[in-house]
Amino acid sequence: MVSTRGGQYQDIDVILADPNDTVRYGLMGMLRQQGLRKIRAVNKLSALTEELKSSPADLIAVSDTLGDSVFSNIRNLRHNKLGGNPFAIVTFMVSPENQSSVKQAIMAGADDVMLKPVAPGKIVARAQHIAYNRIPFIATTEYIGPNRRKDGRKSDIPLINVINTFKAKMDGKEVKSEVLEQAVDQNFKSIRTAQLDSQGLRLGYVCDLILTAYDEGKVDQEVEHNLLVLVQCLEEASDAATAVGEPELSTICSEFRHRIEAMSGHYMTPDEKSLNLIRKLTKAFQMAKEAASARMPKMGFQKNP
Repeated sequence: MVSTRGGQYQDIDVILADPNDTVRYGLMGMLRQQGLRKIRAVNKLSALTEELKSSPADLIAVSDTLGDSVFSNIRNLRHNKLGGNPFAIVTFMVSPENQSSVKQAIMAGADDVMLKPVAPGKIVARAQHIAYNRIPFIATTEYIGPNRRKDGRKSDIPLINVINTFKAKMDGKEVKSEVLEQAVDQNFKSIRTAQLDSQGLRLGYVCDLILTAYDEGKVDQEVEHNLLVLVQCLEEASDAATAVGEPELSTICSEFRHRIEAMSGHYMTPDEKSLNLIRKLTKAFQMAKEAASARMPKMGFQKNP
């Protein structure tokens, strides 16, 4: 049996989701033998969603056979759109023949991916290892989850140390709901700040694509698509700015969004004013973001070597 570090497994809150009754009951029974007592076992996606909403979990073990929407559920969890603990340890149990599940699990922000059949002792041992060696999170426009860069290259993407309730409970600490809420709020201010940086890079890239198309006379529906991508980027940046308490930056993003959206309606025949808007967009956003960054406290970041 895995060491229980003082017998604190009984305080770990676990959600186990697998549609196969035999597998689910077997895993639940053996997890109890490991010392876990707070286990919520569900057999379908809707039940998983309800359990995530009902109370925060420390460990979530889910099967890919719940359906493709399980990946968007976990992504919503990581993006703080579902449940009370977006930083719970998430383990995906995937079928060996379904290689796409591995990629989808990773992109959803999972901490661990295990090939079936899964031994309950391994779920616990690996979760414990992850908890005591927690990888900092990164946040981009699309991804929130553990940093998976392993090549040692330098990066401007900040590393964010997030609350680790599994480890806290293993160490015998009580995690009160108000403490968790405060930590999640603080961590997400860091995440939204990191997403603003990511939005700036994305805006620059898409603006270059649009201007190149106009300069080369290759204006087609791809240009319209990229203009709508800009609209989405600016909407997300506006939301992120609001979340970190920067209403001025949010307003600037909203104003740009409305003007780009109007331009998309006549993208085949843009006037010079509209093209200048695209030319100035990245620089204007960067200047506004830098002014906002100077006012924002640095929270939860770890230096990225």
